[in-house]
Amino acid sequence: MRELRFHREVYREDAVGAVEETFADVAKLERASEGDYIVVRVTGDSPAAERALAGELSNFVLGVTIDRAQGAQAPDPALPGRDALETVDGPPGRASS
Repeated sequence: MRELRFHREVYREDAVGAVEETFADVAKLERASEGDYIVVRVTGDSPAAERALAGELSNFVLGVTIDRAQGAQAPDPALPGRDALETVDGPPGRASS
């Protein structure tokens, strides 16, 4: 299990919600509120998958936060390359054959 902490002064709550909707079929995600932070716990099929997912989720939340701050609509949940996350068995960026 990996834990991601998003400070409310930087990240939007709805951006974290978008992550839950988009990645729910790839990993188990639990959201909690701890003071000034939105906490997301990520559980994947392996430690390598969790590591890769944590990086992708962090980037996704940042991207949605930036887009929405600039007035853009929510991203399409059909992300390119998302299927590769399901087969990760090594360091981030390396998918199994």
